Amino acid sequence: MKQWYALKVFYNRFSAIVATLERDGVESYVPKTVVEVTTSDGRTSERERPLSAMLMFLCCDEAYIGRMNKILCEKAMVYHYPGTNDPAPIPGEEMEDFITVTTAMHRGLELTNHQVTSTDRRTKYLVTEGQYKGVRGYLKRIRGEKRLVVPVADLLTLATTSYIPSAFLTPIENRPA
Repeated sequence: MKQWYALKVFYNRFSAIVATLERDGVESYVPKTVVEVTTSDGRTSERERPLSAMLMFLCCDEAYIGRMNKILCEKAMVYHYPGTNDPAPIPGEEMEDFITVTTAMHRGLELTNHQVTSTDRRTKYLVTEGQYKGVRGYLKRIRGEKRLVVPVADLLTLATTSYIPSAFLTPIENRPA
């Protein structure tokens, strides 16, 4: 059964890794963002770059992920459960939300080091309208503002930077604190 896994990429070798995975018929995903770049003559332009300088994802079976270190030849490593050599798969729902948000939104997102605690996970919300429609996440106060955060297997957390009206949020899951 295929599952999503995260790779820590060394020395910005995304293109070499993607080429290897494509050759092997493995689906991969590099989240990207758009940044504004100013040239030496003062002109500005927009460029697409990886959202994180060292993170990409692949969807494969356990046999392939077990051979990854040999296949990638020191270009990347598979994220493991802490203290083990067992690759840590990413839940499908979390990966779907992450891909939806990062594909649709090149702006309006930021990676954050704010962890989603068990208290934050009491209520999960579905965005029913607007630019984030269909995304599931948790509400968390960051720098004084309530934001929708989308965690990805405790590796990273994406936070929306734009306001989402409460009328656009529907609770979909309640857990005791």
